[in-house]
Amino acid sequence: MLDLKRFRVLDLTDLQGQFAGKILADLGLEVIKVEPPGGDSVRRLAPFKDRVPDPEASLPFLYLNSNKKSITLNLEREEGRELLKILARQSDILLESFPPGQLEQWGAGYHALSQENPGLVMASITGFGQEGPYASYQSSDLVDLAMGGLLYVFGEPSQPPCKPPETQAFYTASAYAALGSLFALYHAQVSGRGQHLDISIQEALAVIDQIISSAANEKRVLRRDGAQHKQVSPANVFPCQDGHVYLFVSAAGNHWQQFLNLWPDHPAAFDGPEWESPGYRRQNTAAINDAVRQFTRRFSRAALVEQMQSHGIPCLPVNTPQEFLHDEQIQARGFLQSVQHPRWGRYRHPGAPYLVDGQRMPIRPAPSIGQHNREIYGKLMNLQLFDLALLRAAKVI
Repeated sequence: MLDLKRFRVLDLTDLQGQFAGKILADLGLEVIKVEPPGGDSVRRLAPFKDRVPDPEASLPFLYLNSNKKSITLNLEREEGRELLKILARQSDILLESFPPGQLEQWGAGYHALSQENPGLVMASITGFGQEGPYASYQSSDLVDLAMGGLLYVFGEPSQPPCKPPETQAFYTASAYAALGSLFALYHAQVSGRGQHLDISIQEALAVIDQIISSAANEKRVLRRDGAQHKQVSPANVFPCQDGHVYLFVSAAGNHWQQFLNLWPDHPAAFDGPEWESPGYRRQNTAAINDAVRQFTRRFSRAALVEQMQSHGIPCLPVNTPQEFLHDEQIQARGFLQSVQHPRWGRYRHPGAPYLVDGQRMPIRPAPSIGQHNREIYGKLMNLQLFDLALLRAAKVI
């Protein structure tokens, strides 16, 4: 088993790929965020502490760069690119999200870096990959969602496609980049040879559901269906007296009959044998949903959840973010951790979504701009304070 703490990662990504570095940092690898001298672009994203723009107080940056270290390096300068090559010689993984060909133009592409460090793994995260007719196209999270086919099925049937919250396209591709980097790292340890991973955000979105495989193999185009499950009915968001629940009455465990038993005055037609068929119920979703909505409105969320769960039927409240913070399951597992940051003060940070031997991985706050210049440049290049001062004056770091 690899001891991940002994591996070093250079994170040169922007918003497209910083979640990949976060995943690796949370797993214990030494992740060094390489920023331009003025700070990474994500530091300019709101919200900020007290709503005052401040590169040291961007909440998105704090989240995506916890457990990382920070150095400054101007890659637009030849001296900066030479320093990058030295850093890459002593690193195991390099994450980057520059436009295809940019690092090659700087003489710091995978081929050049691997000549000096054959075991180096590089993961390149871009909208459409390093090759192909769209490789040079500009993209964004929303563009990638649209081009990946996923946006088309988000939203209500009678409405245009609806964008999911946050940057889900970037996060999905970053997760694949982190996973692929770990596999390539293992390969490098066994073979001595690194690999170049070419991650297309468009393609990453196409493999997280059956949307593309259904279109390719069944000639079936999935439609927007809101919160309705594609195969199961009733399986949707339903109203209660104080909010909403998601109720899922599957074919497993005779859920349909149990559900009818808990609903004494259900429409008599639902007792017919044809309704036992999941396929038949799915064909008649509209009629089921209309009736179920009248039933669930009689209850508070807590009462309906208790009734359904006590009989093995999946039903849980649709939490608001504030309700999530106070959810007893989240509190019992210690998911939210208290972190001290010089600008934000003490704040709560979501932990890694897993326990290791029953323990939650600790969190270090995101670094300030160039916080680890002295440590990293001193350790890896034996540069002294005077050397760093000269590099800073020359705007190289």
